[in-house]
Amino acid sequence: MASNEELAKQIGDYCESLGKDPIDTKDMNNAEMAETVKELKAEAKESEAEEKAAIEAVEAEEAKKAEKKPPYYVAPGKSITCKKGILAEGDEIKAAFLGGGKDSLTALVKSKHVIKS
Repeated sequence: MASNEELAKQIGDYCESLGKDPIDTKDMNNAEMAETVKELKAEAKESEAEEKAAIEAVEAEEAKKAEKKPPYYVAPGKSITCKKGILAEGDEIKAAFLGGGKDSLTALVKSKHVIKS
């Protein structure tokens, strides 16, 4: 078993990492301190798992947004100047953004500057 000094240090470290107030270990015996370390360790592990799950959820949501493509979008490596301004690769483009309307949009699709979803 670890010494009281080592256990007190571990308790302090876990409290700090979890953002908790420090636990007073003066009146605790070795077994109580060991149990406290065990509980704090489990709480830290649970907190870490929740944080990891939240990060994965955010990443999945971002990937889902990236998958949704507009009906017409600028091809990779291309940019288009239109009424709306300069559109970069992946930006949505509509016939209303172009001076020639639908005919211009069709021509851009044929020239592979615009991709139709």
